[in-house]
Amino acid sequence: MSNFAALSLKTTLAFGLFVSFLAQALVIPAFVAEQANQLPELAPSVLLYTSIGILIAVCCQVVLIAIWALHTRVLQNRIFDRHTTPWINSISIAIAVAAVLAIVGMAHLMTIHGAGNPATIGILLVSGGVGLLLVLLISVLKSLLLQATEISDDLEVVI
Repeated sequence: MSNFAALSLKTTLAFGLFVSFLAQALVIPAFVAEQANQLPELAPSVLLYTSIGILIAVCCQVVLIAIWALHTRVLQNRIFDRHTTPWINSISIAIAVAAVLAIVGMAHLMTIHGAGNPATIGILLVSGGVGLLLVLLISVLKSLLLQATEISDDLEVVI
């Protein structure tokens, strides 16, 4: 990987972390409070929706940190190692948790507050579907990495 590509990736990851921390601290609470001001029936659920938004941001941060760690392992030529697997697992778990949180939040909004229009139902289905597809994709890529690690270990024994 070229130095420019590595620097670009690390810069993008750092920016993503900064934006997610900013969203956690300022944007999500302000947005939920504004929605509660516009729709007073949402006021009792402000803490729930704020918590769900912040937890989804934490899931994004976990993914960004894991990508940073995996990229560092690639640069150090240590990607074909058993210690890589926990980072991949953390990405899968964080994506699954974020998808479940989005589904729970939207389902709560639809059932308790009656905000179920076609767009809300579409967002609910897309959140779950995209989350599931990403987790499946990552599990396939993890299997490929594990096979490549076994092959690498076998080649080291031969060499």
